[in-house]
Amino acid sequence: MTKIYKVLLVSISILLFATACETETVVIDNDIDSARLQQVLQERSANQQRTQWWSDAKYGVIIHWNPSSVAGIEMSWGRECYPPDLDKPAWTACPTIPQEQYDSLYKQFNPVNFNAEEWIQTFQQLGFKYVVFVTKHHDGFSMFDNPYSWYKICSDGSPVQYDITKQFADAAHKYGMKLGFYYSLSDWFHPDYYSYNHSNYINFVNNQIEYLLSNYGKIDLLWFDGGQEFQYWDGEELYRRIVALQPEIVINNRLGRYKMDYFDVEGYFGDFNTGELWEKCGSVTNVFSYSPEQQVYSSSELFSQLFRTWGNGGNFLLGIGPRADGSLDPDQMKPISEVYQWLSKYGECIYGTTAGPYYNNAWGWATYKDNVMYLIVSVGINAIEVPKFSSDVNITRVAAITDGSDVKFTDKSNSYVFSYSNVSGSYTVIKVEFDKKVSSFSYLINGGN
Repeated sequence: MTKIYKVLLVSISILLFATACETETVVIDNDIDSARLQQVLQERSANQQRTQWWSDAKYGVIIHWNPSSVAGIEMSWGRECYPPDLDKPAWTACPTIPQEQYDSLYKQFNPVNFNAEEWIQTFQQLGFKYVVFVTKHHDGFSMFDNPYSWYKICSDGSPVQYDITKQFADAAHKYGMKLGFYYSLSDWFHPDYYSYNHSNYINFVNNQIEYLLSNYGKIDLLWFDGGQEFQYWDGEELYRRIVALQPEIVINNRLGRYKMDYFDVEGYFGDFNTGELWEKCGSVTNVFSYSPEQQVYSSSELFSQLFRTWGNGGNFLLGIGPRADGSLDPDQMKPISEVYQWLSKYGECIYGTTAGPYYNNAWGWATYKDNVMYLIVSVGINAIEVPKFSSDVNITRVAAITDGSDVKFTDKSNSYVFSYSNVSGSYTVIKVEFDKKVSSFSYLINGGN
């Protein structure tokens, strides 16, 4: 097929699917320059700094929001009709509604209070370093205007006649926040999904992904879901197209682990691991999208999840679900704000650090950066004893940065003892400075008592 013919086809498609949304569309050229692609692949493999920003960030937010919020039910899982081989997961607490009713919710979705810039600024003020926006979940609804689907924002009958994803991306770029797109490879709405015409669905996915990576500026992260078996999506070819369009993009492992930059865990906690990049995906409530029946976790419960993840070497991607009118739910924001009150003062022990050198600690967690080790000690503990490093390593300073209390430090033959008066009633962070970089002498040690 000639390039001119393909451009004509795409142009006709755009005209056929055009709505009142007016976006500046980049026509996708499906031809990949093989030499250029090989160069990109080599550069991605050699550039270890490409993922450094993500490793340093530690804390991101993922936005689950689409017309399902109108009914206050779980996104996708609130739709009664699943694929025949899929059962409703036990963790989904929200009720379901008939498929026809769910699929028509977009006609009532009118987020008059949505302000992308206010959202981005709020996320930054709460300590998040990157944001992931759900562009299409398993229900198949596209939160971005595109010529490949009518089931989307800006479709006929939708009160929303502007591209929400475009506004969100523009705001993230304006305020310098790292931007990720979530995209589900599953699609319970598309007629060709897992059918005899599944190859048509693969083309649909390729086109939508290419559209997202061509029309919304620089995308820092691509967060796939529902595609753990990459052979069903021609994952290798999709990966090639992705990196040809966005060479520096970071990709999670749900494209069948093909060429992943990091892996994510959901529904459980990852073990201690600093040899691979990984992320825990959780939520501020017992569901991912907004529901009036949601159970919001307390800040104490969030701290427990966050420290367990950070102390084991992972990032934490925290899910929130905005309300149907486009406002951020105050009940969800409250514990997140309380977490930020702590992070705003003591975030130096989290951001840009590495987990260790102590692990499996009964007393809490450890991180380090340069010549500084941070011991994050659980509430109610006033003294800890940890194994000692080699004899040529000297501690030059010890202090509790959380409450300013004095720390009594004892250098024993085989251990260090730190005791202090925890007057804050919260987690205590002991800052230990050495005469050389921790990475030059540290090795993983069971943290002791």
